[in-house]
Amino acid sequence: MSDQQFEEDPRIRVARRGLVLSWTFFTVYLAAIIGVAAVFGNEPLLFGLPRWAALSCLIVPAVFVVALTHCAAFVAGAQWAHFQRAGDKLEEQSKRVTDGRGRR
Repeated sequence: MSDQQFEEDPRIRVARRGLVLSWTFFTVYLAAIIGVAAVFGNEPLLFGLPRWAALSCLIVPAVFVVALTHCAAFVAGAQWAHFQRAGDKLEEQSKRVTDGRGRR
């Protein structure tokens, strides 16, 4: 065997970070829905729906969708740059290992 160290693909790190961000966003979203549904009363608010249903099923999801689109645009820009750098690095490594025709 060679003395090369195993280097983890940087895309794995990005994927793990995305997983953590997704679960965090979902947990906050679910807590907001449950909290709003528990706090507000039964008086009709929108389309005859009880206040808790109108807020937790229509308004809170709309707010979170808007927030998510802004977060996704920000994160996607940063990740795209990271993926480009990682791809360039992998391409460089591949060229060093192969002889140009795909053979080692």
